[in-house]
Amino acid sequence: MHPIFEKLSGHIDYVFHLGDTCTDVRPFIPLYPNITFYAVSGNCDFAEYAPKELLVNIYGYNFFLTHGSSFGVKYNKDKISYAAMERGADVCLFGHTHYPELYKQENIIFMNPGSIVLPRGTKYHSYGMVNFFEDKGPEFSIVSIEKNGSNVIKFLSYS
Repeated sequence: MHPIFEKLSGHIDYVFHLGDTCTDVRPFIPLYPNITFYAVSGNCDFAEYAPKELLVNIYGYNFFLTHGSSFGVKYNKDKISYAAMERGADVCLFGHTHYPELYKQENIIFMNPGSIVLPRGTKYHSYGMVNFFEDKGPEFSIVSIEKNGSNVIKFLSYS
């Protein structure tokens, strides 16, 4: 069991895997039957099938999930921004760069959670969280962790 799941399992409703070894979530599905798992494939998912992108509605917010490689996110964010707008997204979650980012553009929240396993451009291993509050809506956070799961620090947030 991953230390993150051990710490948060009672507080998670959804898990989003944004590609590259998207089958990593499979062992957790039977262990956490109350969590809904979504996964999209990335540029390193050769033999596994998962969609390249998903649009899911969670608590009235449209989440556009993609790995990001097909939108060239390493070079600029124009293509992914247009794709999110075209799909009517309120939130766009993407990966590929392994670098954590959190920003708002054209009334859409964009979040790249970084990487738990292989961070790039930063020394921090990280993951993203979205907390929903009835009175103020969602709060987005990127959380830094030590590789063993200790020393959790929220270092980017947006609400």
